[in-house]
Amino acid sequence: MTRLPLLLACVFAMLLSAAPAHAIPPSDAIARINALRVANSLPPLTEDAELNAGCQAHARYMALNGGWDETVPHDETPGKPGYTAAGAAAARSSVLAGPLGWMDPHPWVGSAEHTRQIMDPALSRTGYGEQGGWMCLQVRTDPRPDLIGKVFTLPGKGAIDVNLANGEALSVYTPGQDDITLRAPRLSSPTGSVPLSDTLVPQGALAPGTTYTAEVDLRHSATRCSREGAPPVYPACPARFASWCYTSERDIKPVWLPAEAAPYDPVLCSGGEKPPATEYASIKARTEPYHWQFTTAGPPVTCPSAVTAPSRLARGTTMHAYVQMCGAASVSVEVLRGNRRVARRTSRMPGFRVSTRRLAAGRYTLVVAVGDDTHQHAFTVR
Repeated sequence: MTRLPLLLACVFAMLLSAAPAHAIPPSDAIARINALRVANSLPPLTEDAELNAGCQAHARYMALNGGWDETVPHDETPGKPGYTAAGAAAARSSVLAGPLGWMDPHPWVGSAEHTRQIMDPALSRTGYGEQGGWMCLQVRTDPRPDLIGKVFTLPGKGAIDVNLANGEALSVYTPGQDDITLRAPRLSSPTGSVPLSDTLVPQGALAPGTTYTAEVDLRHSATRCSREGAPPVYPACPARFASWCYTSERDIKPVWLPAEAAPYDPVLCSGGEKPPATEYASIKARTEPYHWQFTTAGPPVTCPSAVTAPSRLARGTTMHAYVQMCGAASVSVEVLRGNRRVARRTSRMPGFRVSTRRLAAGRYTLVVAVGDDTHQHAFTVR
């Protein structure tokens, strides 16, 4: 998974909006964070009473001691006022802020890493505590097998009114997929490209009211998998791999399985059936292009006419394109391979989709006519 290691550092709350600092109950704090998560297509959090209590205990500890401990900020020192085992445990799995109290949109907005932790799709349960302006929010993640294979981003796909602080990175989450690395990041708008660093930090200011296309290659490393019916030493193989069977009961070897391995149901080969060459299979490394779009805060820019779209797509996926229509009632869209037209459509909306389901791998040109203007955008289907 591409999620950065959990850095449980501390951040002083800063005056980042016109909203006054004020103490709020856990349900209110979590509701505000959930509103941000939903706006970015991220699953909402569930409030946990026990986690609330732990964070409240640590917030009280910080209030009594003038903040977190300098030497071990994410812990508590036995013997100090307000020390509790529950508060110490909460401190080790939380983000902390103070001493100014809650400020919208949240007190950690000035820290890209804290924001990344708070918005992590693998975070499902949380708790919040506040006392004397000192705040604690639980960010410990749990395994989320239901999210494996999904991709989440920050800003989210289709997010609007996005404000990226100077030096703040885009984020890509691939829960439960530790083998994925990010390559070839790219950020473009209808008026041109903005360089991205390897850590997805825009190397320039983003224009207000502008729709951007962000792209990245998801590189899946080569891995081994256990066939169905074989000892589950590796993650289970996809269904396309042949299952395993044993030629005789003497070949079944459950004794060497790791103690934590899930049980498996060995199957004897039927008459004349031969098992595959090995109990395991190798999944080749592969690269999967991924893209999403978001729009920055500000009055929408509609002129001059221009288009933004991804430059590379996986076959079978859908291209999301956006056109600055400059007052045009509709746009005409064609997809060309060389000089041959392979797809055509019109759109009355600035955002439209183009399916690659019927496109073979290769290079194509997206041709968009907006009034008297024609724009061409090259892209590749892999």
